Amino acid sequence: MTAPRIPGIPVGQCLGYRHCLMLLGFCGLAVCYIMRISPGIAIIDMVEPKNRPTVSRSANVSSLAKKFDWSSMEQNTILSSFFYTYFLMQLPAGWASQRIGGKWTFAAGVSFCGLVAGLTPPLVTAGGFTAFLLLRLSQGMFQGLCYPSIHRLAGSWFPPHEFACLCGIMHSGYIFGTVLALSCSGYLIKSDGLNGWPLPFYVSVIVFESMDLPVLRYDRRRPPVTWLSTCICLATCLDYFRFRIPKLTPMDLHCGKALHRRLFETDQFFILLSLSAPMHHRDQRAVPWRRLFRSTQVWLIMFCFILDGWSNYTLLVCVPQYMHSVLDVPINENGLLSSLPYIAAMVFMYVITFVDGLLIRRNYLSMPSVRKLWSCLGAFGKAVLLLTIAYLDRTYKTTIVVLLIINVMLSSMALLGFNLADLDLAPPYAGFLFSVFNACSTFSGIVAPLMVGLFTSVYPAPVAWQNVFILAAAISCLCGVVYGLFVWQAPLNWIVQEQSQPILVEHEASDTDSVESNLDEQPILVSSVELHRPQTVMYS
Repeated sequence: MTAPRIPGIPVGQCLGYRHCLMLLGFCGLAVCYIMRISPGIAIIDMVEPKNRPTVSRSANVSSLAKKFDWSSMEQNTILSSFFYTYFLMQLPAGWASQRIGGKWTFAAGVSFCGLVAGLTPPLVTAGGFTAFLLLRLSQGMFQGLCYPSIHRLAGSWFPPHEFACLCGIMHSGYIFGTVLALSCSGYLIKSDGLNGWPLPFYVSVIVFESMDLPVLRYDRRRPPVTWLSTCICLATCLDYFRFRIPKLTPMDLHCGKALHRRLFETDQFFILLSLSAPMHHRDQRAVPWRRLFRSTQVWLIMFCFILDGWSNYTLLVCVPQYMHSVLDVPINENGLLSSLPYIAAMVFMYVITFVDGLLIRRNYLSMPSVRKLWSCLGAFGKAVLLLTIAYLDRTYKTTIVVLLIINVMLSSMALLGFNLADLDLAPPYAGFLFSVFNACSTFSGIVAPLMVGLFTSVYPAPVAWQNVFILAAAISCLCGVVYGLFVWQAPLNWIVQEQSQPILVEHEASDTDSVESNLDEQPILVSSVELHRPQTVMYS
């Protein structure tokens, strides 16, 4: 059995389409979070302050910069409405990505969400509160398609032993988007381009729609000849120097399309060796509902997502209010302070991604043990920090801010822990399974702010926030206990049986086969006995 490859480059060692997907996922999650967070900053400029006298507008002021007289309850209703449709769309999105294909649902979600962002300034100016509420509901619905779709593609393209590295970098896109939204939206609003709050929405349109072409041209069986593939070819040519290849032969440089196809075949073969399933037979499968939901591990991880989402959304949604009301920190006026925890979390994410790969490559720990390590460290670490913050008063303002930054950093550990459960348990159904897990996390995002509002309305501010942090610490500790004692994040038994079946990998004839003499012209039969995958065998 001969693997199609480029001379001198080991199979799986060159840059491939899985790295392209990682980059697309990074950018996609970044723009999703930019659009998710930017309205929370733009609405500050959209609302007319109550204690400020009305000032007549000059003739050169754009009509799109209209101010609104919305109450605090109406503002919170607008901002929270996003999560209701986002929550409801998770299961349909997972089913659609499984049946239709991840790239189509992802492209549809990104495209329509960008369209809604572009229509927001004129429609809100004309329709006011009702229009903005409906637009936010629409954005939540379309963004609900994106996460399951990305994980559906990752389940087909990412080898198991690279899940942590590739998914870790891909998921850091949401941290990058949060940093950009918090640090740049204020500057865009203060600029003179469109006189205030409409500018972040129009910038979001440009970024959103720029994602469509690469995603729609992304094919499982035949790579597209686009600017994206050209970049991969150039990067792989540069990658030759890493393996000290003296020069490229004329056959290698016969034409860009030939080299491009050979890169794809090499990457495809490497992924087939890792996943034991043909990529073009892995899509359009019926979702095995009963077999998935009969698994105890699936239910335990769903419970962990609910618990972890509680502490995460408490930090993301409610801590700015705590810093403003208790610590007297004007967080809305300081974008750098708001984004500092996420900058630290992004750097920390890359560090632990490197450590994760090191532990697995050198066989210090099995893959499920590494997942358990990051999940438990993150959960128990957050619990200790939240409990410490609960018993510190405002005189320790600097200490509290530092602890909050470390807390957000520890939250990123879950991205290399049970956040990869869908890819570890059932890679062929990763899109649907992640939609279930993400729905559980989003449910906590809806309930946790309501509980914070209940505490702050019943108790004085210091006592209320002490109770909020104690509750979040207890829930985070429970998450660590449940995951550490009962969860083992390895492929389900019936998934292992499916992957043990022989695989028929077809080679399609094309006009470039004359320069690809090293590719097998006959179908390749691969079985689980021939694969010898130490990374997966040791924990399956």
